[in-house]
Amino acid sequence: MPRQATSEGWYRSLAAVIAAVVAVLVPVMRTASAEPQGESVSAAAAGEAPATMPSGFGPGGLQNSTIRSRSRWLYHFDVTKEGVPCKRNPLLDLEVDPANYEFGCRDIKIMLEGKKTLVGSGSVRDVFLVEYEGQTVVVKSLRRKDDPNVEKHRLVMHKLEVLTLDALRGNRNIVGMLGVCGTTVVTEYFPTNVVYYAFQSRERLSIHAVVSMSLDAARGLQALHEVGCVHVDLKPMQLLVDDNRRVMVNDFNSVHVMGISPTDGAFCPVRAKKRNRLEAWPSPENYAGQPLTETSDIYSMAMVFYSLLSGTPPFGGPEGLAEAFATRTQPRPLVDPSWHRGYVQIVQDMWNEDPMRRPSARQIVARLEIIEEDLGP
Repeated sequence: MPRQATSEGWYRSLAAVIAAVVAVLVPVMRTASAEPQGESVSAAAAGEAPATMPSGFGPGGLQNSTIRSRSRWLYHFDVTKEGVPCKRNPLLDLEVDPANYEFGCRDIKIMLEGKKTLVGSGSVRDVFLVEYEGQTVVVKSLRRKDDPNVEKHRLVMHKLEVLTLDALRGNRNIVGMLGVCGTTVVTEYFPTNVVYYAFQSRERLSIHAVVSMSLDAARGLQALHEVGCVHVDLKPMQLLVDDNRRVMVNDFNSVHVMGISPTDGAFCPVRAKKRNRLEAWPSPENYAGQPLTETSDIYSMAMVFYSLLSGTPPFGGPEGLAEAFATRTQPRPLVDPSWHRGYVQIVQDMWNEDPMRRPSARQIVARLEIIEEDLGP
C-alpha cells in the first residue's frame, strides 16, 4: 500500500509538470504556426503579363498573395525585446499600381527582348542597361530557380524591394522606380557612385562637398528608416551620384521590413544572415548574427562618411582591415586630428559600439545641416 501511494503521488506530480509545460508551449506553437508577418505582400496590377509568370504574380505586377517560406526569419522578428508580439508594418499592405509609373509591361517586355547590356549578375537576379525611348535605364530581372523554397525566398525579396521603392516614390535621395512587371523592375540609371568620389577621383573632396553628399545620403536613409525598413547592405557602391553630386540610396533587394511594437510604436528588430565575408561596412551586430534595427545602417553609413572625408577605404583596404580585426574585435579606423571636428564627431557617434547610442538618421541630418550652415556658401 505505501508503494502504491508513493507511485500515485509521483504520477500526480508528473501530470502537473506536463500540464504546466503544455500551458506554456501551446500559445507559443500557435504563434509560430500563424501566418508570418512580412510575407503577405499585396499590390493591385493591370496590363499585359509577360510570357513567364511565377506563382504569386499576376498581370502587370504583384497580386494579393501569401508566401510561406522556411526562411521567414530573414524578414522580420516576431516579438519585441520584451517578448510582446509585434504588429504588422503597414508598408506590407501597400497596393502597388503600375499605372503610376512611366513604363508598363509592354515596355518592359520590349526592353527584355531587345538589345541590352548585362552589367551585373548575382545569385538572385540579372541587371541590364537598356536604351529605351531616348533614355538609359536599369532593368533588374529575377532569376528563376527550380528549388521551390529558394524561389519563394527570392520572390519575397523582390516584393519587398518593389514595396519599398513604391513607398519612397518621388524622394530625391532614393533611386526612382520607373516601372514594374512581374519579377522585373526598371529604375533610373546613374553611371557614378560614391566609390568614384571617395577612392578614384584625383581631387579630394572639399569639406563642403563631403557634408553636402553626406546630407543627401542621410536624408535618403532617413526616408527608408521612417517607413520601417533596414537596408542591411549599405556601402559606397550602393550610393549613386548624379551630375550635380546629388546622392541617392540604391539597391533594396536585401531590405528587411521591421514590425511595430504595440506598446510604444517603436520598430521591432529583424534577423538577418550572419556576415561571413570580412568587409568594413557591416555593423558589429551584423557580424555577430544578432537581431538588427535601423542603427545597423547608421554604422554602415559612418564608414561611408569616413571614406568620403579621408579619401581612402576604412583601414586602408582589405589587408589593413584583416589586420585590424585580427588584433582587436570591432575596430574603428584612425581619425586625422586635422579633419573637421564637428563632422568627425558625427561619424564617431554613428559607429558607436552600442547600437542604442548611435544617432538616428533624422538626428544626423539635423547635425549636418548645422555644419553646412556654419560652413557657408
